[in-house]
Amino acid sequence: MFKRAVKRQKREALEEKLGLADDFRGAVSDSDESEESGSDSEGSEGSGESGSERDSEEDSDGEDDEQGEGEEEAEEGDSVSQEDEESEEESDQEELEPVTVKIALKAPLFSEYPRKRCAICPGRLFTVDKFGDEHLKSKAHNRRVDKFTDFIKQNKVNNDDDVHAFIDAYNQQQGSTPKERSKKEERRVRQAKIAKEKRLQRKIHAQKLMPVPLDEVEKKHAEDETTQDTADTQEKAAKRAARRERKKANKAKYAEERRRVEAEVKEKRGKKEDKKDDKKDTKDKKKEKKDTATTEKPKKRKSKSKD
Repeated sequence: MFKRAVKRQKREALEEKLGLADDFRGAVSDSDESEESGSDSEGSEGSGESGSERDSEEDSDGEDDEQGEGEEEAEEGDSVSQEDEESEEESDQEELEPVTVKIALKAPLFSEYPRKRCAICPGRLFTVDKFGDEHLKSKAHNRRVDKFTDFIKQNKVNNDDDVHAFIDAYNQQQGSTPKERSKKEERRVRQAKIAKEKRLQRKIHAQKLMPVPLDEVEKKHAEDETTQDTADTQEKAAKRAARRERKKANKAKYAEERRRVEAEVKEKRGKKEDKKDDKKDTKDKKKEKKDTATTEKPKKRKSKSKD
């Protein structure tokens, strides 16, 4: 932009020097200016001239690019403004559905979802269920509902009347009308929310990765040790109690069996001892018989000899 202004000033100065009439002004081209600038800069070196020519070519290319970008942005802005105007005209041309005051206080949303509206907050347009639900939960909507109920009670409005007839009067009394958000504003709000969430996530991630100071580490170790000690003592006490209960149960369970086994063992031992005693008695009897037999035989022989 500054280069163009400088060129225009040079052109006007040339025209004044030449003394051209008003009709012929503007006939001086850039080539004439370049010729004069060339005649003024004849004493400069060839290398310097080539460098200046390249710079001028690059500047002209940059200016052309800037012009193209500016034209594209202007066209985009015009198209966006035309779309906004068309959407505003369509919304103005749309006739609002009649909604009673009673229904508006209970269920303020009316019409269907690409063009759903709020009866108490005119200008709000909802395209999805999610936005409508969020609006109903918002503090601004609930505050407006409370104020509108007070307005109805003060003016003694019938509940069967149309809400749209009293909303304008209410807005004039309050001195503010809720503005409708454009698509661009909604997109900006969404992008801001997403960026905020990303920032929070990065912050949390950075806090996790940050090194912990030694004092906190020592405190954590001490806390862990104390918790481990308490946990170990509790576990040991619980194990001991369980062991005692098991021992008691085992004693009660196997006491009778032990007694029975001991009685059986005693019976077996008694039987074995009885058998041993019987064997001894039989052996003693046999010995006695033998002894008696040996003593009786010689007596008989003596009696024969006497005869």
